[in-house]
Amino acid sequence: MLAEVFIALRDDAQTSIVERLQWDEETQGEYTGPVGDREYKIFRYMQNRVERQKLFKTPDIGGNVWHLWAIVFESNLPAVQVELDYLAATYPNRIIIAGAFIWNWGDMACRQAGTQLVIDTRTVTKTWSVLNPDYQPDPAEPNFDDRYVLRITGDVEEEYVSGHTGTPTYPIHPNTIDFMPDVGEPPVPATELVDVNLLMGQPPRNYL
Repeated sequence: MLAEVFIALRDDAQTSIVERLQWDEETQGEYTGPVGDREYKIFRYMQNRVERQKLFKTPDIGGNVWHLWAIVFESNLPAVQVELDYLAATYPNRIIIAGAFIWNWGDMACRQAGTQLVIDTRTVTKTWSVLNPDYQPDPAEPNFDDRYVLRITGDVEEEYVSGHTGTPTYPIHPNTIDFMPDVGEPPVPATELVDVNLLMGQPPRNYL
């Protein structure tokens, strides 16, 4: 099981965390700044931080600029929750737990931590490709048919996530929408949460 946590940092907290992550004791000496080992261990888990953070907006909320971290943890999830609760309680004005998602490889969606997905079925119209059983590309022969692939449209039953049961451990914060990139042309602020970034093999997040 894997967990992904959205953590929003106020600009001054962002600066301090990044400084600690980039600190090189070999060339800079012992780190004596404000970020302790406990906080450092959480934020060092974010993969490809610089590029992934560029995908999200950095909104002004309450007169401060905020940054979104999407951190994935692969083991010892109860211990991770203890650390997240510590962050939220210790830095309530500088750190926001903006949402948390859990999944196993092959799941239909990432569910919010503390919930279970509700999966229903529906009929949808889809178009798909099949090999043409009558394919015969030689015009000199009878029954000429050079269509190697046929496109078929029809109604099919599919499963989908219609919601969830249970109470999220970390409900999606109202300001999470502010980190979503603008949409449309000309660009306008997003009105719904979208999957800005997913790891390879990660199913879509359930925001319902």
